[in-house]
Amino acid sequence: DIFMWSGLGGFGDYDHLFRHTLWFMNNNNTTSFFWSFMNDFPILIRLFAFFFHAFGFLEGLNYSTYLFISISSLVSLTPFALLSRMKRFSWGGFLASLLIAVNPLSIRLASGLAVDTLTTLFFSVFIILFILCLEYKNYYLCFLLGAVGFIDSFNRGLMLFNDWPVLVFFTSYIILQSISLVKKSPFLKIKIRDALYGFSPLFVFIFLYILWSIYYFNTFKVEWFFSPANLAPN
Repeated sequence: DIFMWSGLGGFGDYDHLFRHTLWFMNNNNTTSFFWSFMNDFPILIRLFAFFFHAFGFLEGLNYSTYLFISISSLVSLTPFALLSRMKRFSWGGFLASLLIAVNPLSIRLASGLAVDTLTTLFFSVFIILFILCLEYKNYYLCFLLGAVGFIDSFNRGLMLFNDWPVLVFFTSYIILQSISLVKKSPFLKIKIRDALYGFSPLFVFIFLYILWSIYYFNTFKVEWFFSPANLAPN
């Protein structure tokens, strides 16, 4: 019962996931499209639809499990990769991360909690981009950082509230680094180029958030669950 599909027919989360996936595959209408964006499953529904279409239902479940176990292993190796990038390669760190990747708990989580596996994957990519943006000050990486931060909310909606504070911290850090003291009022000088770079990922995140909220409302005639209208206090 460690596999995500062990609850098929029980009307649990993954039972609903597979029902909506099959509905999405077999019905090309607004209703199926609407349900494919509900809950924490927008990316998973399309991923499973690909596996079911390519390999059939049962084989698709098997191959998708192999994929999630592989993703979980990569995520477990992320700390080693980051630390090696900042310091130097360590065989001890590699072996420790590898043991985390292949231990039974990681395999159980990967095969039984696909949403969490994708969420940790996207968040790991988000953190890697965050560090690379600090090191290289590359606008392409900066734009990608903001985009990945928003897309992560399609795995778990609450990641929306996890990622934007990180982008605020990124903006604050870059601006504080760019400030220099001068003898004339206001005694502080900020490099405009650095300030724009610092705000770039947050601007991308906010732009995609607003764009998606507008698209969702215009398509389905209801507010997205995390839209500004729903988040604003009554």
